[in-house]
Amino acid sequence: MSKKMMIVIALQVLLLVVGIVWYQNRTISDYQAVGRAGKQIYDEACISCHPITEFDNRNLSVEYTKKLVIEGRGVMPKYPEIQEPELSRLAEYVNQL
Repeated sequence: MSKKMMIVIALQVLLLVVGIVWYQNRTISDYQAVGRAGKQIYDEACISCHPITEFDNRNLSVEYTKKLVIEGRGVMPKYPEIQEPELSRLAEYVNQL
């Protein structure tokens, strides 16, 4: 294998690793919810991507909503810093919309 080909492969691997690291960091939020009410958390961390009308006629369970917040989904980031009791407050608020 030529030196030029090895450099090309090394650059491709480097770009792949950088992309994976960027994606993992992009999908984890460090939002702090301690002491906040469900509506306040929603207004600060959720509404920019999830307008209230998005929840019309949806029957999401509180547990499922909590799972989505903790694990994220697709381009939605994970919010591991939102813990109990704020996590339940947020899930209950979203599920009553």
